[in-house]
Amino acid sequence: MDYSTLPLGPNQIRLLTIEPSIPGGSLKSPIKCRMYVRSKPLPTTAPIYDSGTMPPNYISFDHYVPSPPEECFGAAIRRDVAEIQLENLGREIAKEQARHSRKPSALIARAAEKLAAKLHHTTAASTSEDIMIPIDDIPSMLTREDFLSMTRDISSGYPDMSIRTWESGPKTYGKLPLAQLNPFFKMHPEFFDSSSYSGMPLPGEPEQHPKPRGNGWKPENYIALSYAWGLESDDHYTIYINDKPVLVRENLFNALRHMRASLEDYFCPPGATASPSTSSSRKTTQTGNDKPEHGAIWIDALCINQLSTPEKNSQVQLMSTIYNCAGNILVWLGQETSHSDKVISFLEKKSALQRQEFVEVWDGSDPVTATTWRNMALLRLRTVRTEVLGMLFNNTDMYAAGHPFGPGEAKDLWDFFARGYWRRLWVIQELAMGRPGMAILCGGRITLWRYIRDAVLLFAGVFDQLREAARGDFERERLRGGGAEMHEMEMEMEMEHPIAHVAKIAQLEISGHRRQLPRIDPSQLVLYAPAVMNEGPILGSTLRQAILLGSRAECFKAHDRVYGLLSVPGLPATFQSEIKVDYSKPVGQVFLEFTSVCVGEESLDFLAVVDGVPPLGRKSKDANGAPVVEKIPSWVPDYAAAPERRIGIIEGEWRAGGETGGQFPSFWGMGGSCSPPKVIEGKKLQCTGKVVDDVAAVGAVSELDLDAARAMLGDGDPSLFGVKHMHQEAEEAANADGTAANILHKVLVGGCDLSGDKKAVERFKALYTAFGEQEPPKGSPPHRNWHFLNSSANLQIQGRPLSSYFSPGQPTAAAAKVAQAHMAMTARTKMRRLIVTKSGLIGLAPITAQLGDKVISIVGYGRPVIACAEQSGQPPEGETAEEQFWREYYAPKVFCLRGEAYVEGMMNLEKMPVNSLKPELMLGSGDLGIGNLVFI
Repeated sequence: MDYSTLPLGPNQIRLLTIEPSIPGGSLKSPIKCRMYVRSKPLPTTAPIYDSGTMPPNYISFDHYVPSPPEECFGAAIRRDVAEIQLENLGREIAKEQARHSRKPSALIARAAEKLAAKLHHTTAASTSEDIMIPIDDIPSMLTREDFLSMTRDISSGYPDMSIRTWESGPKTYGKLPLAQLNPFFKMHPEFFDSSSYSGMPLPGEPEQHPKPRGNGWKPENYIALSYAWGLESDDHYTIYINDKPVLVRENLFNALRHMRASLEDYFCPPGATASPSTSSSRKTTQTGNDKPEHGAIWIDALCINQLSTPEKNSQVQLMSTIYNCAGNILVWLGQETSHSDKVISFLEKKSALQRQEFVEVWDGSDPVTATTWRNMALLRLRTVRTEVLGMLFNNTDMYAAGHPFGPGEAKDLWDFFARGYWRRLWVIQELAMGRPGMAILCGGRITLWRYIRDAVLLFAGVFDQLREAARGDFERERLRGGGAEMHEMEMEMEMEHPIAHVAKIAQLEISGHRRQLPRIDPSQLVLYAPAVMNEGPILGSTLRQAILLGSRAECFKAHDRVYGLLSVPGLPATFQSEIKVDYSKPVGQVFLEFTSVCVGEESLDFLAVVDGVPPLGRKSKDANGAPVVEKIPSWVPDYAAAPERRIGIIEGEWRAGGETGGQFPSFWGMGGSCSPPKVIEGKKLQCTGKVVDDVAAVGAVSELDLDAARAMLGDGDPSLFGVKHMHQEAEEAANADGTAANILHKVLVGGCDLSGDKKAVERFKALYTAFGEQEPPKGSPPHRNWHFLNSSANLQIQGRPLSSYFSPGQPTAAAAKVAQAHMAMTARTKMRRLIVTKSGLIGLAPITAQLGDKVISIVGYGRPVIACAEQSGQPPEGETAEEQFWREYYAPKVFCLRGEAYVEGMMNLEKMPVNSLKPELMLGSGDLGIGNLVFI
């Protein structure tokens, strides 16, 4: 492709149109495209529209969905709004028809009758332009189950949850202008053509998506394609761009074929003129006249000159603008399979039980109304989710297997989300920047992102059960002779269900577009439920989720671990302004820049993926392709770590660094001084905290992690990987929960289940009797966990070997009942080892942890970290003991970071009594022992 004929100016992009196949043609007919330069440059910054606003250039694909699900949430709202819209439309058309003495249509007559009936009993429910809601009545929408759920939350540490009633006074109404209503609950303006309404059902009823007119076919408007590139070794096929042959990879070739066939009225709308010739295309690029009327698309592999590094740098920097300015995003999942249609239908149906737009219906109203509604809606969604999942997975009278799937259906769901598309790194920001109405194309089947998004969030609490159901299907297929391929799939069952990865992306999309409401004084709210006021069912900040997703996704270039996250909505704008895309930079430098910006934004969420290779030696290549080892600080993660090296994540909401509301406090007083973390001298991380304990014993590295451990640390001293104890006896544990027999199960799962729910952990005591004496089969839930415990069988904990806390020989059925605990343990213990501290506390630490390492609490950070103290050098000659004391007292302590830990007995303020939310509790507490800590 000769890109020199289509030069790009500042902020310009190239666009493609796809020509229709010849009459009577098929999918296999040659693919011909036209490329031109969008004459109007993109803006320097593009707005990210919130969930209640429709971009003016929005291109709808709703009408392509063959059988959209009936809405469980908001169907009544849709019908009421539709009536208001029709009445307003009726008024306008009736006026126009009266001027010309025309007879009104049946539809307008129906609207007029409804309007006349309402005039006889006017209520405050709505006006011709506004929708009204009595705020005091919002809690009446809650059910008995909602109140029971609130009661459980109050007993779990959320005492501020409340419902208030006022005995007297008039009702308070919230007003929502119809123009500010979430578009999901309105008819699209392009549908307002009286002739197209005859017999059309109202929104909320079946087939509510009529085909719009026009649909945004303008030369400057376009859709952006989101797809998986595939491997360079994949087959290549020829397409034609401006009559010149161009080779593309197989997956893109299939995408173009199916887009041409399935989206024909977009790429060749009725009445469109023929595409100009190659020469005229070049001419219109310069003049902006006579542009093709075909719908246009932006495809990175074709619209960017991949052989030009400067162009790639500038276009990648524009990525957020390209996707935000697009009329919509089209997702190509790949070819259909024998079960993909069935899975899509299943997801569409289930999604109606978890409709996120329901939460945002009243976001355009005043903050009190909007916040009250959100509290109610989130409580309702959570209760419905619990009820549905309880019925599907726990009611064995309905489903003999304990899950909602027939034979093979759970495996089909796994296969659908195990597609390469979902794991592609660039998908994270492409889906997060998109909108609920994004079209998703799988072969010839079209659905919408909202149906996939809301279905995966519905299942957020049962990823482990979905995985176990799929494992059963894989096992049955293997027994039927599935062969080597089936054995390979069984091995993959050790990882989390791939639907969990997509659910985290879905939550990023919601949180990035949801309107930010101002904080309301709880005394003004008739319903106050802070326990549910988050952006979705998955815990953790937007930045934390983006980092975890990016470090575990798939990409070809290590730089993209950072560049592929810069445009995720909800992340601070500094990521784009301070990090310039430059693929010529060393990867380690890119990682350091990104992590430094995180610190500047007062976030240490990146610590979740630090795996503790001190100092981190990253194998890379220089500009000439020669191998080099980059040295980057121990506190900077290797975001491109190989899958076998990725450390288990400590999930859950913890307060090891004090009660600070998730913030890094800044104070000075008798108890000590505190300041937020910062980067000093370009490569050092300075935090406020203290050493709270020492590592006195370490368990062995699990046999299944040994190869990765040796690759990280070398084959040196074998004792690095085995069980080790200090000579002195560890003090008796001071855990409030009692002996190790009461807390080991918590340690092994990091204190919570896969989703971060701490309430489920008591069920995991079944782990003590869940392991047999013989090695479990590979791919079974207890396989990796058996090796983890067996490797450290002689680790001494409170005077007893680890093995003595477990009772082997239980039947297989008992182990099957604790699949949820097994999966949580597998997720937490990967690339970790057990530790016992000097004070007798038990925890999980990175495999690099060694005897004598320090356990540190950082003020304001929820999890403790393990670090190795660095030597401070030779003391000054002639220094007195007093001088040494004060030098060491004031000098910052220097450490090499190993990574995050879970230590039972210090996760909830026990070792860090800082409470910046209630400073009065800190008065008289004496010296907190905190000071500056430096990580190198």
